Amino acid sequence: MVFARAADALLDKLGKPSTLRGVSCGNANVQYDLTLDPAVSAYSEDNPVVRFTVASIRSTYTPRPGDTLVHPDGSFKLDRRIRDNGRIARFIAIKLP
Repeated sequence: MVFARAADALLDKLGKPSTLRGVSCGNANVQYDLTLDPAVSAYSEDNPVVRFTVASIRSTYTPRPGDTLVHPDGSFKLDRRIRDNGRIARFIAIKLP
């Protein structure tokens, strides 16, 4: 329970009000220029220095690959799920024009 509250507090503090599939999903966080650990399934072995944009969203909103996240920084397509610990789902995000 303590970790669940900590995860919620993290998105409340670092995230910004966003929408997922056109519906409010509370605060979501977008991070830029991250390198992923090779153990992560979304890692690209043929290009290990790729930098990714990563979006973090509460799992209760059931984010899925292909969904559109509208964040104050812009609109993003959720591409690949990196991790979902049951509270926060993290995706590689592609900025839409």
